[in-house]
Amino acid sequence: MKQNKLGRYILYAAGEIILVVIGILIALQINNANLKKIEKSALEGYLQSISRNIESDLKNANNIYSKRKELLSKTSYINGNITARVLNSFSLTTNIKKGDYSKDDIVFTSETLKDIWDLNYINANTSGFESLKNSGYLSKLQGKEIGYLLSEYYNLINKISLDETNYNDRVQNARLEYAKSKLEGNMIFFQSDFVDWSGKTETFRPLMAEVLSDTGIGISLYLSYDLLVDYSNLISLGEQLMNLIAEGSNNDDQSRTILFDKFDGTGHPKLFMDGFLTSYYSYLEAYAYPIPNNSGSSLSYKELKMEFPAMPWSVLYFYVGEGSIEGLETKDYSSYSTLRVELKGANGGEKIQISIKDETNPTDGSEAKVPLTLSNTWQVYDIPLSKFEGTNLKKLFMPAAFIVENEATTISIKNIEYLR
Repeated sequence: MKQNKLGRYILYAAGEIILVVIGILIALQINNANLKKIEKSALEGYLQSISRNIESDLKNANNIYSKRKELLSKTSYINGNITARVLNSFSLTTNIKKGDYSKDDIVFTSETLKDIWDLNYINANTSGFESLKNSGYLSKLQGKEIGYLLSEYYNLINKISLDETNYNDRVQNARLEYAKSKLEGNMIFFQSDFVDWSGKTETFRPLMAEVLSDTGIGISLYLSYDLLVDYSNLISLGEQLMNLIAEGSNNDDQSRTILFDKFDGTGHPKLFMDGFLTSYYSYLEAYAYPIPNNSGSSLSYKELKMEFPAMPWSVLYFYVGEGSIEGLETKDYSSYSTLRVELKGANGGEKIQISIKDETNPTDGSEAKVPLTLSNTWQVYDIPLSKFEGTNLKKLFMPAAFIVENEATTISIKNIEYLR
């Protein structure tokens, strides 16, 4: 009997222990679930704060990007057109009448310089990201898409901030150097829109040449396109981050934002933007015979005008890299699907052909071409890259060419870009 009672007691005690253990495990599970809820809620709070910061950053970034793109169009026009006419200097543009400039050119130049000297800084708000780092929750995002994007975004913010400081310091120093020159009539130059041109012709003309010859002005009129590329990447990253946070997603099933990296061998998508050639490309003209007078390319504000002469063939082509085409540098465009061009003709009805070339294409004109008929107003033409049959998109050296055969034709080009 005693043994039976002892056995029942042991079973009872074991049952009690099991119940206690089960209770503890349930309590731990509930506690862990509550902790996860708290952590998830806290993490969401940090991410929402970051999203608000990014929204503010992108407003500022888009504003600076737009200003810098506009200034690049203006400085390209000044350097490639106005300066060539004022100083009778060498220019890639062949249709420029030397020494022919007006008050409009002076006003344009002085207003552009004032815009350049109005300095801009990104001033990003990193408070949300700093709070996330200090909380220790950032480690929970490692290996996830959102963690990668956050790291890339704030690394790029730091790079842009440093580059902005260097750029603005350079412009500010250039302005001070220009001020030291104390050119006579300088005040009039920067108020040129408010004075009587007819009575100031003799003052403006020599002053314009002195201004454009000044070292400080030359430095001011040089803007780096690389900073625009960084802003474009930052805007793409920021928009993707805001979308991920809005969806409440912190997993790794999102498609990664594709950014341009000039070191990875991919061709930069933008060749020509609002009248300026981006820094990864060059352009040249070629003709069946020696170029006749009054033919060739000329840079106007926000457009490149090309006058094709009447000969068996003539071409304006854009190629990878800077300097001589003999180097035959190639880039990979296989991740793109479309070539977009924005063009207009002088009268409408102009017939041209678009082509691209890889490193193996012969120079006999046998490459694939896409015909276009232009309007006399700006039109956007999207050309699928599949139209260029037999072209190796991984090894393009000429990502855009404009060809005219037999007819005398004038066209204007505003934008050339590749789309994914």
